Amino acid sequence: MQTQGNYLVTQQVSQFIEKYPYFSTTHEDDGSLALKGVLGFEGDFKGRIIQDEFDLELHIPSTYPSEMPIVKEIGFRIPRDFHINPHDNSLCLAAPVAVKLIFSEEKTLLGFVDNLVVPFFYNYLHQQKYGSLIFGELSHGPEGVLEFYKHYFQEDENSTVVNLLKILATDNYRGYSKCPCDSGKNLRNCHGRQLLRCMLVQKTAEFRIEYLSIRAFLSDTGKKG
Repeated sequence: MQTQGNYLVTQQVSQFIEKYPYFSTTHEDDGSLALKGVLGFEGDFKGRIIQDEFDLELHIPSTYPSEMPIVKEIGFRIPRDFHINPHDNSLCLAAPVAVKLIFSEEKTLLGFVDNLVVPFFYNYLHQQKYGSLIFGELSHGPEGVLEFYKHYFQEDENSTVVNLLKILATDNYRGYSKCPCDSGKNLRNCHGRQLLRCMLVQKTAEFRIEYLSIRAFLSDTGKKG
């Protein structure tokens, strides 16, 4: 009997293969699904059209869509130092919560690939061809996560970002509390909307890990946190 979760995956895989037909599927022993094949695409930024294809492997966990697919470029065209996770050779598509926020806008496998994987490859190819990354580049590890939150919250001070992240890490959102950015406004009228969006896509324990790792990074580097 096919469960609702399996039916969802089956539907989304069919939709994906309709657009990207050069993929085969394999059911893994752990309940995950592996898709392997060639991802051909065309990207356009300010008239800079780039067409290419990459050999790709997608692992859809049994807990999908609660957990994101894992993506690997298996043709070894991408240098291992270009945002490739060293522990499993998967693509580091963006900061973890950024991936979840983008995915939440279109929660399908096709949306995941079109909105996260294709831009990753286009960004890399744009750098190779034109010498720049159009989507920017975050540092690796906790520093990169901190850079994402600074951009997301539109705050330059490390201490402000750490205090906002602490709210998420301690599950202590109170709309009537003063916002830690020192605007003088209550959270609900300041950074509350950004915080609530994050709370919808990531667990408190995951925010806690990010918060502690950023605090440790700032302490180790002597930067004000």
